[in-house]
Amino acid sequence: TPEIREDLARELETKCPKCGKPLVERWGRYGKFVACAGYPQCDYVFKPEPKVLEEKCPQCGKPLVERQGRFGKFIACSGYPQCRFIKKEKRRKAKEKQEEK
Repeated sequence: TPEIREDLARELETKCPKCGKPLVERWGRYGKFVACAGYPQCDYVFKPEPKVLEEKCPQCGKPLVERQGRFGKFIACSGYPQCRFIKKEKRRKAKEKQEEK
């Protein structure tokens, strides 16, 4: 519902370069994005840069980045689409997570 979506929006100090209204950080289907608070009159949107990790890609040597996909966070090569390396991590089961607590 629209009420829930508004609760997930966080207003930023930065102004929209198109219309001057504040920018808001929102969560969408594919993760976090920044959009103009003046939507739908203003359609300015951008996706923040992914978090760059210190670890290098074993295939091409470029830095690995943390990305957000529709199934959650994952680690991939910053050289995409030329390099399609994705770091495979086993998903932890709920039981394993509770044992850590």
